[in-house]
Amino acid sequence: MFESLRKKIRENNEDNSSKNISFDFKLMFLYHIFMMILFGVRPLDNSVDQVLFAFALGFLLFAISIIHKFKAKWRWPGLSLTSIPGVIFNIVFSYVFFAFAAYSMNANIPAPDFQSDDLNY
Repeated sequence: MFESLRKKIRENNEDNSSKNISFDFKLMFLYHIFMMILFGVRPLDNSVDQVLFAFALGFLLFAISIIHKFKAKWRWPGLSLTSIPGVIFNIVFSYVFFAFAAYSMNANIPAPDFQSDDLNY
């Protein structure tokens, strides 16, 4: 009864192997494992050292990724000079949005209060 469903699932999952995972995803997974070890075992007690370790590890893995991309002559499909300003705008807008949201949720940082409790209609 379920044999056709099992066959279809098996066919769909044939390409899902660790050999088909992108190199960047493997590096991201490696970064995640290092961060779990860092925050679980706490080999560094100072928070500044932890942040520096995270930045150093991120920079190292980013550099490895860039070197791999140059060696493989990888190109970003669909990226052109005309789409770069839109990408930059989206990154800046996302940062501004989340920064404002974080500041407005923190009671210790003065931010505009947008609650409409005292508005007279």
